[in-house]
Amino acid sequence: MIIKKFGKLQTLHNTAKMIPSLIITITPEQILAKQFRAKCRFKAVVRKVIRNIYWLDDIEDRIISDDVNKNIYLLTRRKSSNTLSINDKSILCTPVDKRTDMDKAHLYRTIGGLKCFRRYPGNVKVQLAAVTYFAYFGPGRVIYREGHAPFALYFIISGEVIISHLVYDPVLDKKVNQEIARRGPGAVLGEVSLLHNIPRTVTITTNTHTEFLRLRKYDFNIVLKGTVQQQWLVVQRSLDMFTYFDSWDDITRRDCLDETILGDGVGLKDYVYFILKGQCRIIQHMYSTHYTKNGRVFYKICRPGTLVLFLMNLKTRKTSQCDHYKIHCSVSYNSKLTKRFRSNAELHFMQVCILNATACFAIGEDFENRRVVAMSNVECLLIPRYWLKQKNVGNIWNRVKQYLNSHIPSTSQIQEEFLKQRKWRQHKKETVDALLAKKQSADHALLCDVPLFIRLNEKIDE
Repeated sequence: MIIKKFGKLQTLHNTAKMIPSLIITITPEQILAKQFRAKCRFKAVVRKVIRNIYWLDDIEDRIISDDVNKNIYLLTRRKSSNTLSINDKSILCTPVDKRTDMDKAHLYRTIGGLKCFRRYPGNVKVQLAAVTYFAYFGPGRVIYREGHAPFALYFIISGEVIISHLVYDPVLDKKVNQEIARRGPGAVLGEVSLLHNIPRTVTITTNTHTEFLRLRKYDFNIVLKGTVQQQWLVVQRSLDMFTYFDSWDDITRRDCLDETILGDGVGLKDYVYFILKGQCRIIQHMYSTHYTKNGRVFYKICRPGTLVLFLMNLKTRKTSQCDHYKIHCSVSYNSKLTKRFRSNAELHFMQVCILNATACFAIGEDFENRRVVAMSNVECLLIPRYWLKQKNVGNIWNRVKQYLNSHIPSTSQIQEEFLKQRKWRQHKKETVDALLAKKQSADHALLCDVPLFIRLNEKIDE
């Protein structure tokens, strides 16, 4: 009201002169406090830049030189180290309400094909691209602790995190963090806590420079909760197919869902596979050599890995100067033996058994030189082996392991069966040739008169 009484040409300074009560005086303490706040803001900005310098140092900010080799090195280095460009990350750091439709479409094309988003439908990917944020943390940073309330969901883009759990240590008489697993790019962290609205069950700590896509709890409830709920129901129905999990309570099943990954066609050696649908066969490969004695062919099973291990031990073993001649002789002798082995060795694939639905494998049974091949479209439920060992009620998983080892033929049994079949084929061929030699036939048919498919079948049987 006071300012409105004066003319348009009068300034606030003149007003302050006319009205002494409007004069603003600043004390030295206020000046120091203002300078201190400015320094704090500047330091906060510097610390923020230092924390994010890892991903801010992008190839797009570097000047491409005339050296072609250097440019190729920089481009290949960027592709191997970063998935998102600095432009993509800057858009992901922008608040959701300030992102344009063009930015959202660009983010969908960029992050829609990431490994962590592959299991979601297209409409969910579009919404996720619009509400996710980029986050970076250096090594040793705790993302969230066990027992804390959930506030966000994390998708790992690059880097590695350590999953730890509080266990009681009787020596220290307190609970300590024990590492139980590690996760890399494509992993999703914190789904169960957000889905059931429970405290965090584990502690997540970054092991290397790690980049995340962060989804807030509010956006999770709107965009992703329904889809995740349907996926968890599918996994729960899959658990009901196996009698191994009948003794699990709701809490154990819920914790298992946080550790369960549906098979994506990539073999994971640290997971136990439970077949939900389809058939698989276990194939064993082995090497054999043959030699002729008294006009007969004999086969012998050999293991090429023994020569490789022997040569590796020779390379890594510390020796004195007087042993160089012995090692040189040994290496030259074994190199000749390796060449001879490669020239006579034959690789054979033997079918060990067939696995149907509700069967499991990779629980720790003997699996040397073996692989599992799908005979049809197969769906598997994957559960980490370390987690099953923690929930080993009644020693059930050790009993399953012993059952598989006792019912699936071992490597020695497969080798004996292979040699037995070879002897039988040779005996069969000699017997047939002897009978045909004694029989005097006026048939003048030649080999070219035999149909081709019959000759092919005979060669395959041999």
